Amino acid sequence: MEFKASAPTKVILAGEHAVVYGAQAVAAPLDTRKSAVVTVEEGSGVVVDDIVGCGKVAADGQVENFDGKFEAKARLIAFLLAKFKLDKKVTVKFDKKYVPKGTGSSASAG
Repeated sequence: MEFKASAPTKVILAGEHAVVYGAQAVAAPLDTRKSAVVTVEEGSGVVVDDIVGCGKVAADGQVENFDGKFEAKARLIAFLLAKFKLDKKVTVKFDKKYVPKGTGSSASAG
């Protein structure tokens, strides 16, 4: 099974951390989209593949090759798979287009 999604990227000009305290920020969209393909197949574990690298969380919780950016998200997916006893392998593959530092998905806070 395969799912595809994309979201526009943004740049936060001011107030990135202020919004945590209820203040406003100034942001602008960029003419760039970040897309991902999620594949669910037989097997176990979670793989996240992005321009910054590729990492894996095995079914037993062992982590390989993560630099920290996606490890928490991959661990959450692995936890949910185990919690609901779903014996599946989930691969999240982001496009390899460069997104400038300091930008991200407008559908994400981090």
